[in-house]
Amino acid sequence: MEDVKPTLELRAKRYHEVLQAEGYGVKKPVWDAQSKTWDTWLKYEGMTMLLMFDCDDPHFVRIVAPNFWAVSPEELGCALIAADLANKQCKGGKVSLNTDRNNTFASVEFLDEQGEIAVGILIRYLDMLVTVMRSYAKAVRERRDAANQLT
Repeated sequence: MEDVKPTLELRAKRYHEVLQAEGYGVKKPVWDAQSKTWDTWLKYEGMTMLLMFDCDDPHFVRIVAPNFWAVSPEELGCALIAADLANKQCKGGKVSLNTDRNNTFASVEFLDEQGEIAVGILIRYLDMLVTVMRSYAKAVRERRDAANQLT
């Protein structure tokens, strides 16, 4: 199996350059030896996101918004319903719960076989991530308000 780490490093650097040229706050790619990914942190619409380039699947790109919503144990049912609603309503972006850490994260995943992404497409993926996060937050608030009205 060929070593794709240098190829993915170049890809991560290109994404970094594209985002930086567009004026986004983005950190240089960092190698994560444990997960075998090149990781690039960025700020988009005031939120911290992570671009991940995976050596186990070199054409795969994941953008993650980690820990964007805390979930208390008593709100777990509400959070699960909200995640289901957001995932059904939104294209591409997905919300997941990490019950071990009592939080929620969202992600968008796509393939980039050429290693070159148009800035408009990349921004679209970032927007998809923001959309699913907002949809989830709205659904949680609505469920929380409905539960409060019953008490």
